[in-house]
Amino acid sequence: MNYNNLRGLLSKEDHLSSEGEKIRLLAIGSREGVIETIHTLHSLGYAEAGMWSPLLPAPTDGEVMSILTKQRFL
Repeated sequence: MNYNNLRGLLSKEDHLSSEGEKIRLLAIGSREGVIETIHTLHSLGYAEAGMWSPLLPAPTDGEVMSILTKQRFL
């Protein structure tokens, strides 16, 4: 498995400013479970579904993962 994609996502600056703290959430599970969790957090107003990374293969066979990076302003 190639984890370069995940490493790139973990270090990616995107649109975040240098002020504050970056918080990363990692969802790992079945494809359906991860997608449902992303949509639940969206419906709760935590993060837009499009802010999550594309689904990536997880270390455990049959699972996927997605990462969300948000800015926490101090």
